[in-house]
Amino acid sequence: MDLPEEKARFLTPRILLLGVSFVSLVICAVSGAAQPSNPPRLERDEFNRAEGAPDATYDTLISPRDATTVVHLFLHDYDDTRVLSFCGGTPVIIMTQQDVWSHNKRAIVDYVPQRKDLKLIWESDPKTKRRIAMFRPLSELATADSISFSFGGRVRIFYVMNIPKRNIQQFQERVRALPATLL
Repeated sequence: MDLPEEKARFLTPRILLLGVSFVSLVICAVSGAAQPSNPPRLERDEFNRAEGAPDATYDTLISPRDATTVVHLFLHDYDDTRVLSFCGGTPVIIMTQQDVWSHNKRAIVDYVPQRKDLKLIWESDPKTKRRIAMFRPLSELATADSISFSFGGRVRIFYVMNIPKRNIQQFQERVRALPATLL
């Protein structure tokens, strides 16, 4: 459907924000901050922590491609700074691969275990594969998974690495030994 230019200019930012919000909802669901709805949808008081919701059994570090501001809003009650330390709180899309790798590595090494499993989440991006490949030698300490959803004709894919609490310290030691620069 073709829209007049003035309507398209009005709707485009709102549609983009809605898409970004859905990405944030999926990230929140994966990080344990919210129960997922299918399909993702905005709820009343979406940005507030659900009363009486149990804590997740795992901690999460997330490296979203873009929309970190919206993710901050959704995760403000769940230590958004720590969760987004995996990307330095900056959208991956505007960083170099080396910068993202440095943030990923630093967040893992600096992570203080909380007697919970740890999930590392990357939103799929052409740059993501190279960083994830750096963690392949550690695959015996973690399991891998992926999550995807579609909104507005665009498929979003998230790569998830799950590290059981019993393996976190060894995983951190091995990450510390990985090269400082991306190969």
